[in-house]
Amino acid sequence: MNAPLQLTGDAAPVLAGIARQHLAEAARAAERLTGNDAEALHDFRVALRRLRTLLRGTRHAVDLGIPKRRLKRLQQLAASTSPARDHEVLLAWLTQQQATLTPSQRPGWRVVLDQLGRIAPPCPPDRLQRRFARLQRKLLADLADPPRTGLPFHHVLARSLRQQSAQLATQLHATTHATQIEPPHRARITIKRLRYLCEPLQGTLDEAEPLIRQCKQWQDLLGDLHDRQVWLQWLQASAGPAGEAYAESSIRQTIDTAAAFTRLRRHDPLPGLSALALRARAQRETLFETWQQHRAAGEEARLLDTLEQLICRLEHPLDGPTP
Repeated sequence: MNAPLQLTGDAAPVLAGIARQHLAEAARAAERLTGNDAEALHDFRVALRRLRTLLRGTRHAVDLGIPKRRLKRLQQLAASTSPARDHEVLLAWLTQQQATLTPSQRPGWRVVLDQLGRIAPPCPPDRLQRRFARLQRKLLADLADPPRTGLPFHHVLARSLRQQSAQLATQLHATTHATQIEPPHRARITIKRLRYLCEPLQGTLDEAEPLIRQCKQWQDLLGDLHDRQVWLQWLQASAGPAGEAYAESSIRQTIDTAAAFTRLRRHDPLPGLSALALRARAQRETLFETWQQHRAAGEEARLLDTLEQLICRLEHPLDGPTP
């Protein structure tokens, strides 16, 4: 449980205190990066995203004295962990598919694995630790004594949440079919930011908990949908080079002997690539249909209503719980 926040206190020291908590969470996760903890990278990424969301979401009203170059380095550090996450998720999905592929489909499966192996390796854990340690020291110095703003914390956070709420309503409304990539992806990012901004309110406002729970559910659904969309793009990109290499080898060996061509057909990657694409597409359609069922049941409107209740509570923190 989080310690209660001073909603009516000056925004700068309250925000600086939350930022220091996020840095401490990132530091604890960073210590585990060089071990065998499978969740260390995820926890490190989440802590950095929470910190970035807090600083980005409130900078319109509060200057914590953090230089722009420091914020840029924080962004770069967070971005350097993304390829590793994408690689892990796709590799896990491919591993799940392996057992149910036929022998003729497995060459295509191996092609995708080979291409994953050619991706530039993620930033080594020890280097991530060193980069973070340097940045942490400087950020802690920046946050030690932030300049007062005269604005209460509840006012700054309510304004930020209202901006995010307007964006989310537009993004959700813009998504009408499963093949769209950007609108649901942007909606997922906005929901994630809302969740990160509201999490420090746990233990302070009762209205925060149901919103965080709903955001987590939507974030998971839209995240799974986006993963399938990205995988379909990856499989499409894999088909070209794989098909060209197979065709070149087929022609070369057919010139020598038809028997060689017959044997070569066993290594055709296209059946496997097609099978994987069909599975990813079917999963994408199922996830989108689940979204539409939630929409028909009023879950999108319920999410926005829950968010509005929390915003109203923040705008009038002394009036008691929202009825």
